Amino acid sequence: MNAELRFPIFRRLGGVVGLDAGKVWPSLGGLDFRRWAANPVIGLRFTMSTFVVRMDIGLGRETTGFYFNFGHLF
Repeated sequence: MNAELRFPIFRRLGGVVGLDAGKVWPSLGGLDFRRWAANPVIGLRFTMSTFVVRMDIGLGRETTGFYFNFGHLF
């Protein structure tokens, strides 16, 4: 799951703060909805006419990750 709050910074540049959460099960029989992993996210968005460039930092207990991606606007 992902929840984001997006906000403008300057012209085509925007920011985002959010929360990512998820869980993996070894099988359908092992479904358990307790103790989900969750981590906060901060990032920047540069919006072009047909796509957006995304730069995010995920802050976790075990590690911190930097993610660079781009995709179509939706």
